[in-house]
Amino acid sequence: MRNVFIFLGMLLIVFASTSFGVDVPKTINYQGMITDSAGNPLEGVHNFVFRIWNHPTSGTVKWYENYFGLTVENGLLNVVLGKTTPIDLDFTEDYWMSISVDAETITERIEMTSSLYALRAHSAKLADSATVAISASTGGGWTDEGSIVRLSAGSDNVGIGLNTPNRKLYIAESSAGLSYPLKIDNYHSTFNDDATGILFSVGGEGGHQLATERGKGGLAYQYTNTWNRGKFHFLQNTVENDDNPSLADAVMTITNDGRLGVGTTDPSYKLDVRGDRIQLKEDGTGDWIAMRTDGDVLDLTFSGGNLYFQSLNAGEHILLNPSTNANVGVGPIIPTARLHAVGGDYGIKGKGNTAGSYFEDSAGHGYAYLGYSPRWRGIQATGDSIGGAFSCEGLSGYAYAGIRNRGIEGFGTAGGGYFLDTDGGNYCYVAYGTNKLLGTGVGSFVQNHPEDPGRVVVYSALEGDEVATYTRGTDRLVGGQATVQLGETFKWVTNPDIGLTAHITPRGDCNGMYIATLSTTEMLVKELAGGTSDASFDFIVYGLRIGFEEVSIVQEKNDESYIPSMAGHRVRYNMYPDMRQYNALERFRRMNSEVGRPVLDMSRSQTLRNAVHEFDPTIDRSSTTAQF
Repeated sequence: MRNVFIFLGMLLIVFASTSFGVDVPKTINYQGMITDSAGNPLEGVHNFVFRIWNHPTSGTVKWYENYFGLTVENGLLNVVLGKTTPIDLDFTEDYWMSISVDAETITERIEMTSSLYALRAHSAKLADSATVAISASTGGGWTDEGSIVRLSAGSDNVGIGLNTPNRKLYIAESSAGLSYPLKIDNYHSTFNDDATGILFSVGGEGGHQLATERGKGGLAYQYTNTWNRGKFHFLQNTVENDDNPSLADAVMTITNDGRLGVGTTDPSYKLDVRGDRIQLKEDGTGDWIAMRTDGDVLDLTFSGGNLYFQSLNAGEHILLNPSTNANVGVGPIIPTARLHAVGGDYGIKGKGNTAGSYFEDSAGHGYAYLGYSPRWRGIQATGDSIGGAFSCEGLSGYAYAGIRNRGIEGFGTAGGGYFLDTDGGNYCYVAYGTNKLLGTGVGSFVQNHPEDPGRVVVYSALEGDEVATYTRGTDRLVGGQATVQLGETFKWVTNPDIGLTAHITPRGDCNGMYIATLSTTEMLVKELAGGTSDASFDFIVYGLRIGFEEVSIVQEKNDESYIPSMAGHRVRYNMYPDMRQYNALERFRRMNSEVGRPVLDMSRSQTLRNAVHEFDPTIDRSSTTAQF
């Protein structure tokens, strides 16, 4: 480690000029010679720390200052101590100085000579009541009245940095770019409590019975954050007979990150205005636009009668981009949706080249077109799980369309779904009470005509006055009898006690057959007259569906249940007369004729048909069509 020797000399710098009333600078001009252990002068850039102690070997550090990167030439060091941290000591006791060079401290502290104690001269009194005037070439000059130093003449101006000031205080500096010729500091450092500023007052010295000490406006910088960052406040004290504004009187605030608050000292946005309202006024017409808040409601008012939002250039858009919980209402004061429109003939009306409107969720999982032109559809909707969902008040009825791998799912307290043919009068309930399907039509299936590609074959389901089940099959007698095992699932769905009926059709020569015993699992078939043939036979067994034995056949009327209109079939026969031969009426007429029976008399059936009534769309449609 290098040993450093220092030749020390200290000089007190005392300024004597026309600015005598200003405090004497609390600085010390220090000069020294620095050599290494071989006596060679130091060169280059080095770091120094100067400390003032109240004891030659121990004690307390009363002042210190760091100087990093000082240049030493030929061993000579010249520095003014106290420029950054003023040497604010009362010099009523002895002091010693220690010096560190590049983190190496000189072991022996240097006693500060008595000449340095002249620093106390800034607080010495010239006389108990003396007034000292410093002469000047023009004007009244400075007057020192002890605790007050002032300009003697009210017409005098003070210039700093220039010789011809034309204001009471004129501070000037010639510097390229931004300069700060005036600095105001409050080096107390308590967060949110300490601030420094400029006070403004009018009329206080000009009469009008106003107190001279009262300032009403101010510009203050408040220490609110680390690294000496804070807020600018514009202060206005409007209280009568009150002296000087405080931080609580701030009417406008600018934060260190550029947010401007009017009516708040803690703005949350780049412009944060709080209070009664914002008003813009057109002087020529006197019309005005005002924005104000009333609780959670934003009131935007225009006195001229109409309020326009206009795009200035082609292609520009006006956007409403509310926060997560914000709603826009057209009509309602408190909207409950992002866009809530009420009133007029239509809540919302849209018209576009592709669709009247388009809706999509934020993640793109579902979207819908209303008035979709390319497919001529009122609604076209698509979703990840459901294309559309519809419900009535209270969810007593609702339906999903395009749900998972199904087209429609319907739910309701009176039925899962309802369908009506307004031309034919045919209706059908789905999942209605104990019915899968309940309606005026028939259950039918359709298949392509195997011999005529231009036609199809339609068969109707068997219907009766009970909920029936059946099983059928083929078996053979062995020595005149057979124990037949019925379909293995028949026993799970059929009442075992009532309603069992069996039919047997022999397929070989025998004396005939009869059923000796019958259950939902098996039946015993025997040949008549004790026959012992091995003839085969076909069988069918009917039963009642378990749990549906008490289904009511006659019920009260909820809907007009006419015979569906046969008009479509009659039109078809007019167009294709040969199709008529396949219906039930024509087949029975043919069979009667072939066996020599009389021509069918249809008077009774017509009477029954008239009593039930066939749906006529020109008469019956209005009472069965829902209104939209």
